[in-house]
Amino acid sequence: MNKRKDSVPETDPGRNIHFREGTLSAEPGLRCPSSFEQGFLYSIYPRAFSNEGTLDAVLPHLDRLVNLGACGLWFLPLHPVGLLARKGSLGSPYSIRNYQELDPAYGTVEGFARLVQEAHDRGLKVILDFVANHAAHDHHLLSSHPEYFHHDDQGHPTQRVSDWSDIVDWNFESPEVSDYLIQSGSFWMREVGLDGFRCDVAGMVPLKFWNRFREAIAEVHPEPFLLAEWQDALHHVSAFNASYDWHVFRTMREVAQGKASLSTLEQSFTDWTTNFPKRAIPLRFLENHDENRVMSYLNAKRLPAYAAVAFLSGGLPLIYNGQEIGAKHRPSLFEADPIPWEADYDPKVERTYQSIFELARDPLWGVGNDTVPFQLEGAFGIRRSREGALGVLLANMGTSPIQLTRPEPDRSWSVLLGPEEERFDLLPGEVWIGRSDR
Repeated sequence: MNKRKDSVPETDPGRNIHFREGTLSAEPGLRCPSSFEQGFLYSIYPRAFSNEGTLDAVLPHLDRLVNLGACGLWFLPLHPVGLLARKGSLGSPYSIRNYQELDPAYGTVEGFARLVQEAHDRGLKVILDFVANHAAHDHHLLSSHPEYFHHDDQGHPTQRVSDWSDIVDWNFESPEVSDYLIQSGSFWMREVGLDGFRCDVAGMVPLKFWNRFREAIAEVHPEPFLLAEWQDALHHVSAFNASYDWHVFRTMREVAQGKASLSTLEQSFTDWTTNFPKRAIPLRFLENHDENRVMSYLNAKRLPAYAAVAFLSGGLPLIYNGQEIGAKHRPSLFEADPIPWEADYDPKVERTYQSIFELARDPLWGVGNDTVPFQLEGAFGIRRSREGALGVLLANMGTSPIQLTRPEPDRSWSVLLGPEEERFDLLPGEVWIGRSDR
C-alpha cells in the first residue's frame, strides 16, 4: 500500500500563503477572461440556498443577481456524497462518491445544463467546485484500485488533515488518478457548458496536475477560468487565473475587531502586487462557506467601509449566498440548513452592496492590478487609475469619527459617494469615493 511522502501542513490547509519573495512579480501570469473583470462571483450552496435545495430553485434568482452586478456563479460540489464516515445526516459536499454524476437531490445533468444555459443567456459565467485532493471513503475506485489512494502504516485509507475524517486522499503517484480527475473535469465542461472551476485546497495537489488539467479543459473551452483556494504566486504562472487573498481577508477582519492596524492592512494589499505575477487576480471576500458571516463581527453601519475596500480594490469580489441581504448564520455543510431570507433581510446591507457593485460596473473600479493602498488622516485609502482617469476611495474603518480633506485639491473631482464638501467628516463605516478625469 502507498504511504504518505508529502509534507503539506495539516493545519489551515486552504490558507497557506506563499509569496515566493517577489521572484514571480515580473512574470505576466495568465490573462483573466474579460467576463470576470467587472462584477462579482456569487457562490451558491444549493442545499442552503432554498428550502427545496435544488438547482431549479436557483433559476428564479438569476435576474436578481444580474441586476445586483454578478458576473459569474460558483456552485459548491454537486456530486453524490459519501455514505461511509459521513459527517451529519447529509454529509459534506466535499466528500465525493462519483465525480461524473450529479446528486439526484439537486436535480439532473440535463437540468444543470439548462441552468447553465439560462445563466449564459443573461451574461453570467458558471464555474463548479472541483475537489482533486480527496474523495469519499466509498468512492467507487477505492475498492477496485486501492493504489489510487493513500494508506497509513496499518494499510487503512488515510487523509492528511485528521479532522477530515469523511474523506481519503488521492495518490498522485498513480498516473491513472490524474487521468480520471482530468476526464471528470472535461466531462462537466462538455456536458453542461461550464466556464471553469474553483479548485479546492489547490496547494495540496501537485502543480503539474493543475497544469495538465488546464491544458485538457482548454481543449473544451477556449478561455477557461480557474480559481485556486490557496494563495501561492507560483500557481499563477501557468495554471490559475485567480486565487484567494487570505492575507487581506484575515487582516481586514482583524482591523474590524481592533486586532490589527491600518498599516498592517496597507502592507497586506502591497504584498499581493509586489509578489504575484502582474495579471494574477486576487479573490477578495468578507466571508465564504468556510468562514463566519461578516455580519457576525460587523454591523450594518460599519459594513460599507469594509465592503468598499474589499470589492473596489482591484480583486474579483466574492459574495456567498445570503451575504447580500445580511444573513448572520453560516449554513451547515452537513445538514439541510436553508438561509432565512425573509427573517435575515436587512435593507441597509442590501443597499450597501447595491451601491458598491453599481460603482464596480465602471472599469475604473473593476478587476485589475492598478491599485495603490494608502492612509490619509485616519482613513484607509485605495487609489485606482485607468486610461487617464483617477479614482480614490477613503474609508473610515475605525470606531470613531474622522475629519478629512479631499485628496489632491488641484484636481477636479466628481464625488460618486459621500460628502461634497472639500473638508468633511466620515463617521465609522462611512466612505468617500471620487473620480477625476484630469
